[in-house]
Formats: sequence, C-alpha cells, structure tokens
Amino acid sequence: MSDLKNISENGAPILHGEALKRIREDVAKRFAEALGQGATTLVPPKPSEERPLLAPASLAPARPLRPLHEIATPILKVATRQAGSTPVRHIRHQETFEIVRPTESLEELFKESIAVLADLPQQATRQQRHEMGEDVWGDGE
Repeated sequence: MSDLKNISENGAPILHGEALKRIREDVAKRFAEALGQGATTLVPPKPSEERPLLAPASLAPARPLRPLHEIATPILKVATRQAGSTPVRHIRHQETFEIVRPTESLEELFKESIAVLADLPQQATRQQRHEMGEDVWGDGE
C-alpha cells in the first residue's frame, strides 16, 4: 500500500509507480488471452459453409431489361379498366382526374387556351364592384 500516494475526490486511490505498471500489464495480458480464445462460450461459433465459387462462364448472360413504359403499359391498362368499374369509396376521391398526354400540338393548345381566355368577362376591380351596387360575389348579401 506504499504505492498509494493520493486518494481522488470519489475515494479511488491514485496509483503511481510499480502498482500502475502491474495493472497495465495485467490488463494487456488479459486482453491478449481474450483475443486468442476467439468466441466465448456465450456465443456459439457460426458454422462455416464453404461455397464453391461459380465460374463466370457458367453464369447465364443477363437478359436486357425492357424500357419502363413497356413494362408499365399492360399494368396501366388493367388498372384503367378496373378503375372505371370500381365504385368511389370515399367522397374526396370523386374529384380525381386522369392525366393523359395531349394529342394536339403545342400551338393548337395555346390557341385554344387564348380563345378561352378571350371569352372570359373582364373582372371588375374592387372599387368598381362597390360602385355597381349589385351582388358581384354571388353570395346574396
């Protein structure tokens, strides 16, 4: 106990000299023993199964994958057919829309949208609505 010179705040002895050296050697020796033993008795060793390596020539060549649109087309056809005959089970699903690729050209679509916008009535400004005195909002007030 002559190696105990100080005691730390929690009561553990602070070791110096030969005692510290012996403890370090003991810990290192026990770690070396544990590493040399391998798996402990608590963990059973895994059975090692040796698999024969497959030669690259024995593997069949991979089939080229089809493009995604070719894979998805029959699935979408079945889903579309079933969706038409399936009743709507929830009210929020009634207002769903199916998005399809347009058959018209871009120029035709622009012309149609401009024509629809030209037919819309001009919206009155807030000041004009107050001056009109009629029910612009359509809420009956």
